Amino acid sequence: MRTFIWSVRRELWEHRWVYLVPLLLGGALMAVAAWQTGVNVSGFDAAANPMSAAVARRLSLGFDTAARMNLLIGVVVALVYCAEALHSERHDRSILFWKSLPVGDGMAIAGKAAVPLMIIPALTFAMVVVCQLVAGAAFAGTGGRFQSALASPGAAIV
Repeated sequence: MRTFIWSVRRELWEHRWVYLVPLLLGGALMAVAAWQTGVNVSGFDAAANPMSAAVARRLSLGFDTAARMNLLIGVVVALVYCAEALHSERHDRSILFWKSLPVGDGMAIAGKAAVPLMIIPALTFAMVVVCQLVAGAAFAGTGGRFQSALASPGAAIV
C-alpha cells in the first residue's frame, strides 16, 4: 500500500497541471459566477421583496454553468493525462527504469491509473461541492434558493 501511495504522489508531482488546471479554471469560473450573481442579487431583501422562483432559477444559471464546466474540465484533464502517460511510457522507455526498482510494473501502472480514476474525479467532485457552497452563500438572505440540476452533492456523483 505504501508503494502505491508513493507511486501516486510521484505522478502528481511530475504532472502538477493535473490538479492545478482544475483548481485554477474552476476557481475562476466560480469567481465569475459569484460576481455575476452578487451584482444581480444585491437588490433583493428576503423580508421586503423575496426572490421569485423564476428569478432564482435564472440567477442559478451562472453557478450551474460553473459546476458543469468543472465536470467537463475534469474529463478533459483526465483524457489528456491518460494520453500523455501512454506517450511518455513509450517515448521515454521509463518502464525499463521501473523494472530496475523493487516496485513492480503493476504498481507503476496502478499509480498511473489511480490519477484519472480516483484523484481527478475526487478533485472535480470537491470543486462542484465548493461551487454549491458558494452558490448557497450568494443566495443567503435573499429569500431565494439555488436551483439547479447539480444543487446537491448526490446529483454531482450520479
